Amino acid sequence: MENRTENNRLLCIRDLQKHTAANVRYDISAWRALLPGKFPGYVVPSSRRLAAVGLRLQRRLITRHDRIIHGELAIVCVFLNRMRWVVEVARTCDPDMPLEICLIWRPGGASAKPKEEPPISQVLGIPLKPRPLGVAGLISYRLWGINKARASKVLSVAGISQVLYRHELSPLPPSSQLTVTPDTVDISRLAFDEVTGISYMRPDAAVGALHTARCNLHDWLMGFFEARRDLYCQIPDRPVRLCEIRFDMKAWLIHTKLTVRTDEAIGQAVVRSFTDRIDRSIEAITISEIRSHVNRWEERPAAPAVP
Repeated sequence: MENRTENNRLLCIRDLQKHTAANVRYDISAWRALLPGKFPGYVVPSSRRLAAVGLRLQRRLITRHDRIIHGELAIVCVFLNRMRWVVEVARTCDPDMPLEICLIWRPGGASAKPKEEPPISQVLGIPLKPRPLGVAGLISYRLWGINKARASKVLSVAGISQVLYRHELSPLPPSSQLTVTPDTVDISRLAFDEVTGISYMRPDAAVGALHTARCNLHDWLMGFFEARRDLYCQIPDRPVRLCEIRFDMKAWLIHTKLTVRTDEAIGQAVVRSFTDRIDRSIEAITISEIRSHVNRWEERPAAPAVP
């Protein structure tokens, strides 16, 4: 563990040295316009400052450099309760909530505790996303993310740029439609190995091994879209009339758009949208975290024997 920490620190120092010379300036004007006019902190303005903040955290924040350049996310420092918090902020496709908080780090590099997040969210004016609860919820969330990435890879290799799911709930009866771009590819002929579980406890010899089952891609996508539709369509007193979910392999994003009719007389509609990133590295990260957790558990000193 000490060797890994020291190696990470040296990599952070190397990043700082490299970007002290390069010092690429970021265009942060759009982020400033979306954040509160005055908040106790700043948007990281350059690659040199990004590397310096990463060195403080002992985390290689510079790996986010390309995504910052392309305007996908920003790193924001917030000074609160005499502490410097580092926040990863990303864009959404929702005009009512254009930003979302992805990660918050405490001084020293540990992730913020759940009770520490709301004040930072309030200072930045960005609502917190709901998170899965409990170990079972976390494992389910990771499996969901891994299978999203696996399905996306199969679609991308097949030359498919997007899959669009439309579900109309009104007028009754509801109807669903799945379209593929280009439409010359038959996804019913495609399959992938769906991850159904992960070995994360001893005495299983292959800690972090994935348990998989062969799955038809069309059937998996329909199940995925229907589960996502049911999750987002629960809006009390404002029934959703149209749900559109787009699996975008070019941008590695999943866009969900809900249309809610509010005034039948004039046909006025309210549209709410949500965006999730397809994390192509989630599988390797998850396996690494499980093995690291098991190693830390086994390295703990044994409990004293009871006389």
